[in-house]
Amino acid sequence: RIHDSIRALDGRVIASCTPEHVVEQGLPCPAPPCVETLEVFCRLLGRFAGDAALTLGARGGVYLASGICHALRPMLERGGFRAAFDDKATLPDYVASIPTRLVLVEHPALLGAAAALGADAIDG
Repeated sequence: RIHDSIRALDGRVIASCTPEHVVEQGLPCPAPPCVETLEVFCRLLGRFAGDAALTLGARGGVYLASGICHALRPMLERGGFRAAFDDKATLPDYVASIPTRLVLVEHPALLGAAAALGADAIDG
């Protein structure tokens, strides 16, 4: 939807486009509408994550663990995500001190479940 909106604002014909296509075109060979789409997505994600961290008091950090975040690692590392995360009118120093991390392992929920199961088996 972000991609379609950017293309419509540019007056371009909107063709059906999958998220995978946007990522493929926006990362290795930068197609301007796709790059802009990914930059907007990363800023929106950063704003949301920063709001959630501020609301929930996430002092230990915010961990991004999804396939799309893993695929967008280069874009997330460029700085738009973190700049949007930190851009808070209230308590900017507080939010800036909260670390953000990208989880790179596959299936982190299953690893956590297995660890919890193992801990229960040991404790039980």
